[in-house]
Amino acid sequence: MSRSFDGFAALFYAGVPFTDGPFTYSAWVWLDSTAIRCMLGLGETTGNTVQVRTVSGGSVEFVIMGSGGTRSITTVGQVAQQTWTHILCSSTAGGQSMRAIVNGTLDTNSGSNLTVALTSRYNIAQRNDGGNRWIGYLAEFTLWDAVLSSGEETALARRGNSFNVRPGNLVSYVPMWRAEDEDYVQGASFSIVTGSPGVAVHPSIIHQLPRTYFLPAAPAADERAVKSIFIRSDRAYQIAALGV
Repeated sequence: MSRSFDGFAALFYAGVPFTDGPFTYSAWVWLDSTAIRCMLGLGETTGNTVQVRTVSGGSVEFVIMGSGGTRSITTVGQVAQQTWTHILCSSTAGGQSMRAIVNGTLDTNSGSNLTVALTSRYNIAQRNDGGNRWIGYLAEFTLWDAVLSSGEETALARRGNSFNVRPGNLVSYVPMWRAEDEDYVQGASFSIVTGSPGVAVHPSIIHQLPRTYFLPAAPAADERAVKSIFIRSDRAYQIAALGV
């Protein structure tokens, strides 16, 4: 189940998972509004912020503000009404190279280092100052302290579980299952700002199950036993066995 927001409720945590780029943000969103609605707000209420929001028409606006100014992307790809859409935004340090992908359409922007210093405030379903609260559903909020590869971006858009992507750089994972507003990487709990977020259907995500291998029964006297099993390290999951 995902979290449902009505334009009044939002989630807040006092910490922030990183202080500047590089970073990548991934989420699944369901929109029930044509107005400006903010899904993610990181950093201060004015200046030194990262915001991701929908604007009129359903485009996504990805904004980075620092002491060196502001840089943004307004996407060509749009979030459709009342259906799940995958959002991915990433940036190198200081907003020097920004990427935003909505429904598989990539938009970019680049420039000089904006010198961003995020120190606090992790907002879900509202702007950094509490405005433009989300109407619809949100799920699978994930942040990495790295810019993901194009292959990883594609895997997420194809409903791969973000928790299994680049785990060494994973700094925040807030799936919003049922009424659990937990960050399973930071071990933090979000506070409800106001109102009462509801519970809604979760997007279909492919969760990788652990692989289990079964050895054959003990051989007869005239058969060969398996002495060792080797699993390839290239993740092709091919098995080789040596007999005795």
